Amino acid sequence: MSHSWIRRIVPEFLLGSRETFASYRGLVNYRKTWVKIVALLTAAALMPLLFVIGMDYQVTKDALFRENLLRTARTTSNARRTVTFYLEERLAALDLVTRTVATREFGHQDRLGQILEGLKSSFGGFTDLGIVDEQGFQVAYAGPFDLAGRDYSSQDWFQEAMEHGSYISDVFLGYRNQPHLAMAVRFTANNGSTALLRATIDTGRLTALLAGLDLSGNADAFIVNQQGVLQVPSRYHGDLLERFSLPLPEYSATTETMIVDEASEQLILGYAFVERTPFILMILKRQDLLLDTLREAKNRLAWVLILSVAGILAVVIAVATTMIGRVQEADRTRYTVLRNMEHANRMATIGRLAAGVAHEINNPL
Repeated sequence: MSHSWIRRIVPEFLLGSRETFASYRGLVNYRKTWVKIVALLTAAALMPLLFVIGMDYQVTKDALFRENLLRTARTTSNARRTVTFYLEERLAALDLVTRTVATREFGHQDRLGQILEGLKSSFGGFTDLGIVDEQGFQVAYAGPFDLAGRDYSSQDWFQEAMEHGSYISDVFLGYRNQPHLAMAVRFTANNGSTALLRATIDTGRLTALLAGLDLSGNADAFIVNQQGVLQVPSRYHGDLLERFSLPLPEYSATTETMIVDEASEQLILGYAFVERTPFILMILKRQDLLLDTLREAKNRLAWVLILSVAGILAVVIAVATTMIGRVQEADRTRYTVLRNMEHANRMATIGRLAAGVAHEINNPL
């Protein structure tokens, strides 16, 4: 039963039964020819398909990679503008205070405290406020620490502010032994001497700004100074005031992106130097999401390839089987004609032989 069912579906030349090929010996090995045709047609159809699918995968991969770089650059640029605005807004507030408040009032601690409270309520992020004279001594102070009379003449921020008119420091411990950054604005006192209005900014506000960025789950946003020391805590690369493990990028006036290697893993780094500060804003992204998207694209292309190969094989096998079947049928017909002609020739030869024999017998008679 099953044998007859197979014979209905599978062509005779593929079964290769001895009866078939013993009875009809054609000039062609049908099964070998069928295999060659199927192989050649399949290769001719699959090579362009594989090329197109390979190119599609590569184009998709490149597009996703470029999109990830552009998204990282855009996020880094937006974060730099946010940090720059936050710092410059407070520096401008200090400059406004020096221009609108009589400098003689700075010597009164109560008045300095009122100015500090006004800055806190209007802008936020201020911790304390002080007046530093041109010798570097803090002659007036308002805030939670006992820092009146401290000498800042040897500190970098004092020298930079006196030289350039304003300055934003990196994060340091200082006399209070707590992480903070200082900003100062130069002004001229009533007696004609030069002094600085100095304020301390809470680093927690910077941390909160970076934490509020719209980042993927594996991204890390942080700030380092130009010595590679972390100015805010990082999720994966160290705590506050620890050294950043990767090499610092070269200076660029614009936002840049690059690929860096960390522990045999490639990361996307977006960085931007914050103007008028010692800060470098960095965003590091692992490529897990990119790899997941590529894996999904690869799976879709694999299914397209499988279905396409199945369809191509079905068409190729059907065409090759039909062609070889018709060739076999033509050979069978030709063989039948030749066999009939051979039989007729044999019968004619026998007839001529019989006529000759009869003639020879008839002569003596």
